[in-house]
Amino acid sequence: MIKRVAALPGEAVPVPEAGTGKVPAGHVYVLGDHHATSWDSRRAGPIPHERLTAVIVCRVRRGDPATAGLPTGT
Repeated sequence: MIKRVAALPGEAVPVPEAGTGKVPAGHVYVLGDHHATSWDSRRAGPIPHERLTAVIVCRVRRGDPATAGLPTGT
């Protein structure tokens, strides 16, 4: 599953319904695009770093010429 990292350790939890607080050390707060049905930190809480398996560095949108290739200068 792919989720956006919305907050890093020490940052405020970015979702009001999750309460006020900070993301604990060694964890990240992730959010999915489909808020009503996504299984993310709003349901599971902060995710331990050990559970992360990859990081996406480039997103390509089909049909968008501006993002049709890999980033330059890498």
